[in-house]
Amino acid sequence: MKNTFITLSATLLLCPAAFAVDKINVHGIIFNVEIFNTVLPPIADKRGVELQYTAHTMPYIENLEQELIYNSSIDIASVLSAAAPRLYAGNWIKDLSAYPEIVRAAGMHYVNTRNALYLDDKLLGLGYGAMIQNMPVIDLEAYAALGLGRENFPVDWPDLYRQVTEIAEQGAQSFFYPAWHSDVPGLALSFLTDVWNRGGHFLDPRTEAPSLLQHGGAAYDTLLDWRRVWESGAIPTDIFDQSFVQYRAICARENFAISVQSSEMLLLPAAESTPQRKLVPIPRVSQNWGTLIVMMNSIIDREEDDSAQLTRRQILLDISRGEGAQKLSLAKLALKNDGLLSVYQDFMQSSDAQEILASKFPQTSDVDALLDIYQNAEFTKQHWNQVWHQEFSRFLQVELKHYLKNPEVDPQNVITRLNEKLKSLKKSYGY
Repeated sequence: MKNTFITLSATLLLCPAAFAVDKINVHGIIFNVEIFNTVLPPIADKRGVELQYTAHTMPYIENLEQELIYNSSIDIASVLSAAAPRLYAGNWIKDLSAYPEIVRAAGMHYVNTRNALYLDDKLLGLGYGAMIQNMPVIDLEAYAALGLGRENFPVDWPDLYRQVTEIAEQGAQSFFYPAWHSDVPGLALSFLTDVWNRGGHFLDPRTEAPSLLQHGGAAYDTLLDWRRVWESGAIPTDIFDQSFVQYRAICARENFAISVQSSEMLLLPAAESTPQRKLVPIPRVSQNWGTLIVMMNSIIDREEDDSAQLTRRQILLDISRGEGAQKLSLAKLALKNDGLLSVYQDFMQSSDAQEILASKFPQTSDVDALLDIYQNAEFTKQHWNQVWHQEFSRFLQVELKHYLKNPEVDPQNVITRLNEKLKSLKKSYGY
């Protein structure tokens, strides 16, 4: 595991004896190094502690879990909301619902991002940014080259796949780039999102029993659509062999008429070597687009005296929201430099946020479309709260690749295997 260490020196403005700790170890993802490197030094000065930031590469969650097992000195960790319930079940992160100042900050989140912070009534952290995963994006110039404009934007996933297939039948090839890469966030999360956006469930909402229908349900229809679009030639044939990092890089430099990206990738500043393009989200019409992921900071749960715990909670608040001159400083940097949407509605409605977003798109309506998608994106608690969801995703990744590469495999067989795997996982975890 490759780590990047950034030591942030602190000027001791407060008496060292005022706190039981003089150093806080913050762990996070490699993509967010620069914004934390900017935000943490003023916090270190303010609190009179040394802050050390350790950044982990992909696969981030697996690397963080290994670090939690073998490193007893982590104080605060950046956690994907989808991983928080599993980490809490492993007794790694602390329930913060007993602390009014933390609960108040959580209450300032958008409703859907606040929902992602809680496991039942347990508050597992505070958000510092969010993204919509698996959201379709249009390159206006490449789309126009196919004879299409904004009036032709699809209204839902079935309409999108219908359009892609029709374009391919007219002779265009390799113009559609879904998030079907080889890492687990690829095919697996794409399928989960597609089914959820169509109103489908993997587990019955009432009984929690595996509920994928073999005919006519959201999963079955998605499998049929995927096979048609895959066999049409619209998708680059090497997509299954690409890593997540390769997929991101290709998205940044290639001009696909239609692609499936995260809002974070869409909002990232263009590299100097990358030509300026007119990438826009497809407005939400008859369904939601994508799924919500919240980047949250959590406090690692271990025995400490009250003063040490207070220090960590104060720094958690400083990072997530801040106060005075540093109020919402991370939110602004995360949006401008890392493409992360703020979890705080007051910031997203501010002139700073509106100016940053307006600089990313050709029309104000594109900003409105993105914010509408964001505020309506769902965090599917029923799925992410299952401690076995990572194992199911790994299985799903393999099954979907096999299905697409082998036309003799029918959708019913895939659904049968998925339902059986869900039953097996539930049983193995005592459900």
